[in-house]
Amino acid sequence: MSQIRPVEPSPWQEALGSSRLYLIGVLAMYLLGGWPGYLVFNVSSNPKKFPPITHHFSHTTALFQPHHRFLVLASNVGLLFMLSFLGFWAHSTSFWSVAKYYGGPFLVVNAWNVCIRIHHTDVYLPHYSAKEWNFVRGALTTVDRDYGWFLNTAFHHVHDHHVVHHLF
Repeated sequence: MSQIRPVEPSPWQEALGSSRLYLIGVLAMYLLGGWPGYLVFNVSSNPKKFPPITHHFSHTTALFQPHHRFLVLASNVGLLFMLSFLGFWAHSTSFWSVAKYYGGPFLVVNAWNVCIRIHHTDVYLPHYSAKEWNFVRGALTTVDRDYGWFLNTAFHHVHDHHVVHHLF
């Protein structure tokens, strides 16, 4: 198994790390750009397993098995159709109409995806090679996060019981 090393903070993180404004900015960056960043740049993935520029829109990338490649192409066609529809809608009404009725809910779903995905990315979680990986290791390579009583209840305890969710 690869050795687990914490990520060294950058000088900016070192200087501003305790600033509330900086922390709010980092949180906003993760919640607003985390899911698109994962899809487009494959951030938080295993750098040893996939090349640095690997995204979820190429059917030839190492992320997908050959039998899934048609599904990636079909998904890309759906995305192009949706972007065309959004462009037509913005042209017919206004950009702000699309931002209000589509962009707002998109950002909520994006934040939800990041909150779910954050259980699978932690500086102390190991990345396994193909020979080392098995179902139990994969299921246990996650962490529980406590968001307080209200959010834990609202999210049906998927965050604070995430490891159990993977096992059962």
